[in-house]
Amino acid sequence: MWWGCICAALWHVKHSVVLIIGGIPMPPVLRAVRPQLPFIIAGFASFLFSVWLYFVQDETTAGIFVGLWVPSIHSLGTLVLAQTDAPARREQEA
Repeated sequence: MWWGCICAALWHVKHSVVLIIGGIPMPPVLRAVRPQLPFIIAGFASFLFSVWLYFVQDETTAGIFVGLWVPSIHSLGTLVLAQTDAPARREQEA
């Protein structure tokens, strides 16, 4: 249930024309990071989930397994974002 709320919030952030925080437009530095936010948030959530499994639930194997998702999520983000940037770079080179 809560995954649907997170996915809806990430979709809204990704597809908003101008993200406004407290009525002030987002600075250019943060605007450049915006495409990476879903992957950063997913990696951080995976890290927190793995720590919770490992220490709170005492599921050491599951905690280690989920902890391995973090670099995988970040690698997926790099792969996806590199493919979306490639056409723009080809246009600039031409």
